[in-house]
Amino acid sequence: MLVSDIIFSAFLDMGAVAPGETLTAAESADAFARLNMMLSSWATEQLTAPSMTHTGFVLTAGTNLYTLGTAGALVTASRPIRVVGAQSVSGNFRMGMKVMSFDQFAQEVSDPIASASALAEVLAADGSFPNINLRVHPMPAAAPGTLWLDYWMAIAQFVTVGDTVNMPDGWPDALHFNLAVRLYPQYARAGGMDPVLAANAQTSKGALNDLNAKILGQQQAPAPPQQGGQ
Repeated sequence: MLVSDIIFSAFLDMGAVAPGETLTAAESADAFARLNMMLSSWATEQLTAPSMTHTGFVLTAGTNLYTLGTAGALVTASRPIRVVGAQSVSGNFRMGMKVMSFDQFAQEVSDPIASASALAEVLAADGSFPNINLRVHPMPAAAPGTLWLDYWMAIAQFVTVGDTVNMPDGWPDALHFNLAVRLYPQYARAGGMDPVLAANAQTSKGALNDLNAKILGQQQAPAPPQQGGQ
């Protein structure tokens, strides 16, 4: 399935085209932009289970401040959203790390003797854009270990309408139903939105939220009732 198939299905869902018709270049471009905006908004809802990442980064001796991101000191493949777990590893030695905010770090972490260690014990992380700021404690020693991070990345946006949609089961349906609802105000039909379309959009996205909550091991807030778009 291509992105163009998702877009055409959305127009079919809201009755703006008939099977066999062709979208105009303007319609396709508008829908493509709104599809990527929708993906970006879903990332802010932590709907990112397909982009949960676990990566090891080698620390630098004498450096306890880092940035995590596509242009960060610790480079990621896509924009990170939130660090949810961390471990420090050196050879056969491993230590689970407490992840906290920079405010908590400033209040709770003291080091009057300027200690250094191959294994870090505490990680401060914020939600800065586009790169997340990190601070580790103690200061990495002369032979620093590896910092293993568990973090969510933003769902990768599509580059062209010809891109292949390579996503887990349930995502293609959620995309075209919810894109149709998002497009509807610009392509409204007489008689109003079909309630079946609104229900399909809410149900398909709700299924992703439920699966995402199970994968992440946490309960997410339910999505509010949708009237004009997801």
